[in-house]
Amino acid sequence: MGKDAFNMADGIAYNFGDNNRLEYNYRLIDLGKIKFDEITRTPYYDLYALLPLMDRERRRQKGEEYLIECTKAIAAIPIELDRKKEIAFKAEIFSGIVFGKEIIEKIFEEVSRMLNLQESETYKMILDKGIKEGIKEGMEKGMAQTIIKQLRKKLNGLPAGYEERILAASCEQLDAIAENIFNINSTEDLDKFLE
Repeated sequence: MGKDAFNMADGIAYNFGDNNRLEYNYRLIDLGKIKFDEITRTPYYDLYALLPLMDRERRRQKGEEYLIECTKAIAAIPIELDRKKEIAFKAEIFSGIVFGKEIIEKIFEEVSRMLNLQESETYKMILDKGIKEGIKEGMEKGMAQTIIKQLRKKLNGLPAGYEERILAASCEQLDAIAENIFNINSTEDLDKFLE
């Protein structure tokens, strides 16, 4: 499970006297050799918690971007929210073996916010209404408000006019901003999605 390939023995042997020997062999699995896609193509969602430790070469090449891919895969799992949060929590813990604390905190804080959006009162109220247009409109507004909060924190505030532009953005624009939130580091980056 470490940063590098392991070099452990696959068994233990004990000698007891002249002709007595006890041998115990076991199979070792190097998680770093398992490919990201091998896991994300399966319905074994609990294994997603180990994604930050897998695909060693891809992880080394992409660095922080690889961890973002892992969290996006976890967020997209079609399961109940509590279980998804549990898998994300485990992935965050395992990430500490191969990634630095600052990167982990930054990425998993964003994931937590996005997962918590589904628990918001606005979201619940809209679902209770059951009106198709109300659901769409309310979800867009809730998503826009969450994106504004995230961008305020990430960009140390938003210049005048940007909140209104985000609130007026289409569902497609909001989806694009949400998908690329990790790559938006300035208002110039944000402008690309609000045109």
